[in-house]
Amino acid sequence: MQPQRFGKYLLLDHISVGGMAEVFKARLFGVEGFARFIAIKRILPHLAEDERFVEMFIDEAKTSVLLSHANIAQVIELGREGDAHFIAMEYVPGRDLLALYKRARQRRAPIPVHQVAYIGHQVAEGLDYAHRKRSPDGQHLAIVHRDISPQNVLVSYDGAVKIIDFGIAKARGQDYKKKGSALRGKFAYMSPELIEGKNIDARSDIFALGIVLWELLTSETLFHGDNEFVTMERVRQAVAVPPSHRNPAVPRDLDQIVLTALARDRHQRYQTAAEMAEDIGRFLHAHGFSSNRKTLSAWVRTEFQAEYDKERANASKHARITMTPDGHVIEAPPEDDEEPTALWTPEEGESDDWAMATSDPATAQPVVDPLASLERAPHFSPPPRVFTPSQLPQPQVAERGSGIQNQ
Repeated sequence: MQPQRFGKYLLLDHISVGGMAEVFKARLFGVEGFARFIAIKRILPHLAEDERFVEMFIDEAKTSVLLSHANIAQVIELGREGDAHFIAMEYVPGRDLLALYKRARQRRAPIPVHQVAYIGHQVAEGLDYAHRKRSPDGQHLAIVHRDISPQNVLVSYDGAVKIIDFGIAKARGQDYKKKGSALRGKFAYMSPELIEGKNIDARSDIFALGIVLWELLTSETLFHGDNEFVTMERVRQAVAVPPSHRNPAVPRDLDQIVLTALARDRHQRYQTAAEMAEDIGRFLHAHGFSSNRKTLSAWVRTEFQAEYDKERANASKHARITMTPDGHVIEAPPEDDEEPTALWTPEEGESDDWAMATSDPATAQPVVDPLASLERAPHFSPPPRVFTPSQLPQPQVAERGSGIQNQ
């Protein structure tokens, strides 16, 4: 897509679109040459006038902005541009767990057991933080994500594991039943109590995490049926065989961890995500697995080499696109010897709200993106490509993408 100005942001690429919102890769410019990549989640135009969806969207931002944890994608801002509400959040270059699952099925080779266990440990750590979060005045927020699924867990190319999309999260003071909403979320990743309309708590997220781990370990689906009714009935019954019955590489003690999370009776499950994280940590240690962020990064980059190379090339291209104080968008051409790992911008100067790039490439100074530990590139010498404000298309609803950050 062509770069699109969106308030103080510059939209660079369309990532995904769902039933409630679409997500873009964007760039934010600050004073003194500051620049960073972020993700913009924008409510779909046809829902912009639906007060119920707008309220849910705002609640997501208000809930997420309270959460600051290494395993939860950080929300930066809730804003409104024209008629559209949007959320600016941390940009995570990588793949979601659904992509990992599909790749394993495609290659007919399950994801390594220790990598699945490490991912489960990180998700459990993030959930435990959200479940225990208190408001600034000390009140327990009782946050429940309610939509833990492969699409809502990202693994970055740097090996970070991030939970995203608190769009239907339930926290104290939020009651969507009173707002007339129906059952929301992905039926195949719900807990029995959620399907049955009972009050839910943190143990519902633990059950969903158990489903995700079972599927990653086996490269099969657990409760998916031919239709929603069949799927919901399977979830309600919650019958699951040990993962080792489908994948002999799964140790029996990991079987027990997953089945404990999948107990139909929530009193028989892990009562907190911290308990589950502790058991997974003991499992990894007992079996001598050295899984960590570094080893996960190496595995993801190897499995998704083409996608990783494309991400690096896009980062290099997008880093050359910036805005001038008069609203022009500049795309400077790359040097002949420029490596795709170089991430920088030729921007200098500032406006009232954020720094804009100089249109003179001879005086432009390279700025290293604060989110990337990448090499500094040389100054530009070729003339830049310039878009005038009238040439910038207005943001439109895009078709469903297969991007790297779902919403």
